[in-house]
Amino acid sequence: MSSIFEAILRNSERLKEEARERHAVTTSGKGLSGLTALRKTSQVAPGPSEVPAARTGLAAIAGTKREEETETKARLLPPSESADILRVLALAKVDPFDVPDLTAELKTAIGTMRLDALSRDGSRVQSACLQAARNMGGLLAPVGVGFGKSIISYLLPTVLSATAPLLVVPAHLVIKTRREIRQLSQHWKINPNLMVISYHAIQNPKTPTLLEDVGPDLIVLDEGHHMRNRDSTRVGRFLRFCKAHPEVKVCVLSGTLTLRSLLDYFHLARLALRNASPLPLTATATRQWDEVFGSVKERKQAHILASLDKGPKPLTVQERRHIVSKFERWAGRLYDNPRDAFRDRLVSAPGVVATSSSAANASLTVMRVLADIPEVVQTAIDKLSNKGPDGWTRPDGEELTTALEKAACERQILSGFYYRWAWPGGVVDKEWMGARSMWHKELRKWLLEHARDMLDSPLLVSHACIKRNSKVAELWDAWDGWAKVKHRPAPPVETVWLDTYLVDDAVKRAAKDPMIIWYSTRAVGEELGKRGIPVYEAGDRASKALIDFADAVYDGRKKATSIACSIQSHGTGKNLQGWNEALMFEVPSTGTTWEQTVGRLHRAGQMADEVTYRWYGHHDCNVAAMRGAQADARYQAETTGETRTLVFAQYIDESDCKGS
Repeated sequence: MSSIFEAILRNSERLKEEARERHAVTTSGKGLSGLTALRKTSQVAPGPSEVPAARTGLAAIAGTKREEETETKARLLPPSESADILRVLALAKVDPFDVPDLTAELKTAIGTMRLDALSRDGSRVQSACLQAARNMGGLLAPVGVGFGKSIISYLLPTVLSATAPLLVVPAHLVIKTRREIRQLSQHWKINPNLMVISYHAIQNPKTPTLLEDVGPDLIVLDEGHHMRNRDSTRVGRFLRFCKAHPEVKVCVLSGTLTLRSLLDYFHLARLALRNASPLPLTATATRQWDEVFGSVKERKQAHILASLDKGPKPLTVQERRHIVSKFERWAGRLYDNPRDAFRDRLVSAPGVVATSSSAANASLTVMRVLADIPEVVQTAIDKLSNKGPDGWTRPDGEELTTALEKAACERQILSGFYYRWAWPGGVVDKEWMGARSMWHKELRKWLLEHARDMLDSPLLVSHACIKRNSKVAELWDAWDGWAKVKHRPAPPVETVWLDTYLVDDAVKRAAKDPMIIWYSTRAVGEELGKRGIPVYEAGDRASKALIDFADAVYDGRKKATSIACSIQSHGTGKNLQGWNEALMFEVPSTGTTWEQTVGRLHRAGQMADEVTYRWYGHHDCNVAAMRGAQADARYQAETTGETRTLVFAQYIDESDCKGS
C-alpha cells in the first residue's frame, strides 16, 4: 500500500513540474502570449469557400443512438485533412481577456459593486465572458471555481438583449439563485424576465414539453457539466429543443466542463458557438480527436467500439501524428504533449473564455490519513474480492453479479457497513426480482436506441406500453412480465453496520478542529448525525440552512463548528470559505467531484493561509480512487488550460506531520 501512495506523491510532483513548465512557456513569449504576429494575421475567420463543407445541422448532435452508430460506420476523410481540422484551425485567434471593464455599462445608477472584484491578478474574467458572448452570440466558458460565474450568468441576458432568457442551475441552487438575483438587482441591470429552473425540471416526466412551454430565446447553463450525458432524458430533450429552434442562443459555464473525454462537451460547444466551435461538429469526428487528445481510457474505448463494428477504425500512430502536426503548424511551435496543442487552440478561439489560475490566495494541502481496519471489515473485503467460487459475496451471503454492484459494495464495507434488502421473513421474491431486472434491462436498451419526444423517460415509455403504443411493441413482453408483479411492495433497504471504526475516527477528528466532513452515502450521514455532528442532507430546507449558517460564519456572526455535508447535494454552488479544514469520508474517484468539492473552501474570499483536505488512504480501494481522480485532473488541465486543484496541491502523509 505504501508503494502505491509513494506513486501518488511522485505523480503529483510530476504534474506540478509539468504545470510550471507550461506556465514558463506561455509567459516567455513562446506560448500563446508570444504569438502576436500570428494573431494579427488570423483575426478573421475564413469564408465558406475556404473550408470544406461540414455537417452543420444540429442533427449532428441531436440524433438517436442508432443514427449515430450508422454515421460512425462511414470512414471520414484522412483525419488530418478533415473538414473539422481545417475549420477549427482557420478560426480567429484572440485574447479573450483583452476587453474593457464593463462595470459602468452594466451597473445600476445606485450600484456599488464592480465586475471582477474577485480577481487576484487583475484579469477580467467576468467582463471577458460577457464581451465574448456579445461578440459571438453564445459562450463556452470553462471558468474555474471562485471567479464569479453566477454574476456572469445573471448578466448574459442583458448583454445579449434577450427577451425571454432562461437560466438553468442544479436543483439545490434554485432558491439561492432566485434570492441572489433579487438582492443583486439593485446593483446590476439584470433582465427582469430572467427565469430560473433546475436541470431536474427539464427531465421531469410530468413536464416533457417544459422548454417548448417556456419558449426561451436564450438558455444559460450554469454548472453546464450537468448536460454532459447525451444518453440522458435531460440532455435529449435539450438537444431536440435546440434542433427545433436553432435561433435560440446558448451559453455554457462550468468549472468542470469535461470529465475525461471531448465527447463530454462537443455538443455544448456546437450549440453555443455553431460553426465557430473549436471542437468537431459530430460524435464520430470527436471520437477520433479523443484518440489524440483524450484520456488513455478513451483510446481503449475506440478500439473496443471498432472491434464491435460500432465505430470507425482506430487511428494509426501516423494519423495521430499528422493531426498534431497540423496544430503545430498553426501554433508555430512543437509540442511534447498533444493535449497542449489542443488546449492552445481551444482557449484562443472566439467565444471561449478559460481560466488558467486559481481564484484563491490560500495554499492547498491534500493529506492522506490512515485508520486501522477491523478484522470483521477486512474479512468481508477479502471475501468480496475473492475471484474463486466463494468470491463476489456480501457478508450476508448474497452473491453479486455485476462489477458495479461489487465496486459499490466494496466502498460501503470499507466505510464499515453494507446495504441489503430486508425481505419479510427472509423469503426472497425471485419472480419479482427477475421481472424487474428484465424490464429495466430492456428499457435501458430501448431508451439508448429510440428515445424521442414524449417517449424519452421510463415513466413515459411505461405509459406507452400500457396503451399498447406500437412504437414500443418490442417492450410489451418485458412490460407484461413486470406489470404482473410490480404491485408487490419492494422490500425495504436496511443498513447493516459491521463496525463504526471510520465514523469513530471522523468524529474524533471533528472534535479537535472545526471541519466539513464530506460524505456520499445516506448511512454515513445518519450515523454522523447520531454522534452529534450537524448533518446537511439533500433538499431545499437543508440547502437554505447551510447557506444561512455559512454566511453567518463568514461574516463573523457565528463560530464555525464541525458539520457533515452531502457531496451530491452541497458539493457544488456553495460558498463555504468560513472553513479551511475538510475530510473526504468516502474518497471520490473522479477529478470533477474533487474539483467542485474542494472549490467550496478553496476559493476567492478564503481568509486562511492554507486549506487542508484529508482523505482516508488506508486501503488500496481508496488509493486507486485517488489515482483515478488525479488522472482526470491532469487530462482536464492539459486540454482546457484550467487550473486543477489535484495538480497544484501539495500532497503529504499525516505521519509526516507527527512531531513537527
